[in-house]
Amino acid sequence: ISMQMEKPEACEPTVNRIAQVVETYGLRQLNPNLAAGFEYQATMYFCLHGKKKEALEHARYYVLCLEELFSSDTIVLHGDDYFDRIEEWFEKTEGGTGALRNRQVVLDEVKSSLDSPAFALLEREDGFKNLKRKLSKIC
Repeated sequence: ISMQMEKPEACEPTVNRIAQVVETYGLRQLNPNLAAGFEYQATMYFCLHGKKKEALEHARYYVLCLEELFSSDTIVLHGDDYFDRIEEWFEKTEGGTGALRNRQVVLDEVKSSLDSPAFALLEREDGFKNLKRKLSKIC
């Protein structure tokens, strides 16, 4: 997304397709860190092109991903009813099911993530202000 942000004809279909994959496979719950990265980039893209409604929607999903990511004291990669053997695969990888990054480091990074100048389009929106408040409570 970041490589094609200036080209809506290339970027918007990519955003839409990734959003479908995220939704279809429940990635906000399975890998909220990965999904949050996508939602953040999508928010930036829609802000850049003046699309407030879409930007707010992706910003909302971004905060939801972070709520999921930090809903417990430890970040653990896991499966679900569909991906019912993924923990076995994770255990065989170098990092196992534990998070590859320190929780506090990630928290510190996301604290001010919505303060980016890229989101100036949304600064006066009440919905965005509410998302920033929610984010500050998570962190």
